[in-house]
Amino acid sequence: MTAFGPLLSDLYTPALPGVQESLHTTTSNAQLSLSIAMIGIALGQFIFGPLSDKIGRKPSTILIFSAFILTSLGCFITPGIKSLIVLRFFQGLMGGGAIVIARSTAGDIYQGKKLAKFLSLLMVINGVLTIVIPLISGGILSFFTWRSIFIFLTGIGIILLLISIFSMENDKNEKQNNHINIKFILKDFGNLLKTKKFVIPLLIQSISYIMLFSYASSAPFITQKIYNFSPQQFSIFMTFVGVGLIISSQLAGKLVDFFNRNTIILLYNVIQIIGAIIVIATLILNLPAWVYLFSVFFTVIPVSGLGPIAFSLAMEKRTGGSGNAASLLGLSQFIIGSVIAPLTGIKGSYNIYPYIIILTITIIFIIMLLLINNKQNSLTKNNESW
Repeated sequence: MTAFGPLLSDLYTPALPGVQESLHTTTSNAQLSLSIAMIGIALGQFIFGPLSDKIGRKPSTILIFSAFILTSLGCFITPGIKSLIVLRFFQGLMGGGAIVIARSTAGDIYQGKKLAKFLSLLMVINGVLTIVIPLISGGILSFFTWRSIFIFLTGIGIILLLISIFSMENDKNEKQNNHINIKFILKDFGNLLKTKKFVIPLLIQSISYIMLFSYASSAPFITQKIYNFSPQQFSIFMTFVGVGLIISSQLAGKLVDFFNRNTIILLYNVIQIIGAIIVIATLILNLPAWVYLFSVFFTVIPVSGLGPIAFSLAMEKRTGGSGNAASLLGLSQFIIGSVIAPLTGIKGSYNIYPYIIILTITIIFIIMLLLINNKQNSLTKNNESW
């Protein structure tokens, strides 16, 4: 269930140039059909986190997968880019619901380092799928059009719906009173956002994800339009990125046994910053494709290690239900990156400067957050020493 991010992005990303040509639309609109699903994922976590706390995980899951099947079929038959964008939003909404239910369930069971390790394990599963999914996408696109991707997603939805109905047990969160108090939820969100030790990891996670989403929306066009890759060649590169994401998340799960989690965050962010600087230099100086691929690889892969570590730090300081905290973390993670992503193609397929500007601003924000986080941790240590 946590793999809906790769399912809705990695499976679809190699098809973006084909969507643009088939529906006779702009690069930015084609990218919007990707990023709108990420916005849907963000809002889906916002909606279904509190909902699953109230009515239970199983009823929420059945609702989610039923709607996911319908939206996937709608994407398959859609006649134009506008309807595709709308349907992709609702498809993402359901994907976000699946993600937050999985993550909030983990928050119910695990705490602290155990939660970080478990989430790292989930990231490994995501990483495996990130390897397999681009290959599946490349195979589908070798024989069929981009529309066939949504038949594949429909099949996934049917399988998960059947599993939810027949294998998922009713959970302890199901209550007799299923009324959802919006004021209480918003108050809980407000309390979370007033907690600095919750907000800083939340922002570090969210800003770092801009690197991932801007890569996902720009790389298909940079590789295929500028460096003349085929969709299949780009899918192979995405497979290597998937391997990197697995290694990154596994390494993070091991490092928590030996280092402070804030130290691990610093290490991963520094790798991201160095990679992003090289990407910028590569695109400005028109360096060879292998330099771009190498540098963007190290810009992206730290995300899978950063995510679980920052998530576990934030969840330790949560107030209220784990569903509310997980939904807020997921909302910020996806919505910031997905809003930024379409801007990479605002000037067309061949203009790399919007992407360069986004990377530069992201680097500045990451550095600022690391400095604030370091100052906050120093103050905490000084107070504890007293």
